[in-house]
Order: sequence, then C-alpha cells, then structure tokens
Amino acid sequence: SDKRSCTGHYFIGCHEDEGEKTKTWYHKTVERKNQKKMTPTVCFEFCSSVPFSSYFGMVNGDECWCSPYLQTHDNAGFCDVPCEGDAEHTCGGKVMSTIHQMHDCNNLPALVCHGPPPPMPNVKETCPWGDTAGNSFCKIECMDGYDLASNTVTCKEFG
Repeated sequence: SDKRSCTGHYFIGCHEDEGEKTKTWYHKTVERKNQKKMTPTVCFEFCSSVPFSSYFGMVNGDECWCSPYLQTHDNAGFCDVPCEGDAEHTCGGKVMSTIHQMHDCNNLPALVCHGPPPPMPNVKETCPWGDTAGNSFCKIECMDGYDLASNTVTCKEFG
C-alpha cells in the first residue's frame, strides 16, 4: 500500500515536555469504557490515529499524550513508573515523560509540498508562502507567552 502512516516508533528518552498546548491526551479523547491499560503499544496505536502527531509520551504509568512537536526540558525527575498494562515497561514518572518518535516504516518517497502546512496551535501569523527564488517556506511566529519566538519551516523534496 502507498498510504502514509506511522508504522513504527523509537525511544528518545526521559524528558519533561513543555508543549502542553499541542498535546492530545488519550484519557481526554477516548471514552473511559473504551480505554485500555497503558502500554507503549496502546499509546503508539492511539497516537498513530491522531493527525499530524510525530511524538508520543507516557507519564505517571497510565497517561498517554501525542504531539506534532517536541519541546523538552531536562529535569531532575525519573521515568520509573511501571506501565499500568505492562509492568516490564516504564511509562514515565510523576512529571517526566517516556518519549518516543513515530516514523513511517514503509519508507515512501517524499511528497512535494504544494501549499503551506496545516494551521498550528498558538501561531500568531503565518507569513507569505514562497519567495522570489522559488523556495517554498512559511515563517511561524507564536502568540505572546509561548517560548518558540520564530521558526522557519522549509519544505524540500528528498531524493
């Protein structure tokens, strides 16, 4: 199949993630009666269905979040809480998250960008798309009170 999807993930580390506004939480999205006990697989499968998610994290043994962005802060905490659904794995700590990055194991060729990326939360302004040299880009400026002041996202075809 040529469908793009997250088919795998790998462990990044134990960090405190500060990107609260971009997170989609499992326990706030899935009805309680349909929730499963948390494991890395349960979190990955949930986050694979959340549009634009590239990262997932688990915290406190039973919570899962997904996010398109990762904004970590090193802290003195630990990821030492066993997963509620599989005690052989850890699902974060009291404030720290066990973080994984998702990827597409189908290794499909890159898609050419034909327009700006989807709207992002807490963005004040998306600047013009493209420049006089023919480069496709958009400059992102976050709303007041958010850490990422400016970031340029450039879309290029790989290969």
